[in-house]
Amino acid sequence: MQCILLLTGAVGIPFPDVEVRLVDHDGTVLVESTANGSEVKAHSAFIEGELQVRGHGIFREYWNRPEATAESFTKDGWFITGDVLIASIDLHQGFSNVALHHQ
Repeated sequence: MQCILLLTGAVGIPFPDVEVRLVDHDGTVLVESTANGSEVKAHSAFIEGELQVRGHGIFREYWNRPEATAESFTKDGWFITGDVLIASIDLHQGFSNVALHHQ
């Protein structure tokens, strides 16, 4: 399902070449988003998960701190922000809106 990602209290959609996603406590991806839109993978009107980001403008590691880097990034390069968000998904005439709210 394709949709537009709206970040409440933020400046808008992700920059080009930046991806964001919302994952649950098991690491299952619930929502993925780029500047071109979003894909909702969960089947619920309200989703709670942790925000992760990846892209050219995101730092890759902590300088000389491999342990901190390992704790802060997934194996496939997503930065684990630690921010827990709630996504409210509105389905209307085959179109979805995703609003993320900082908890």
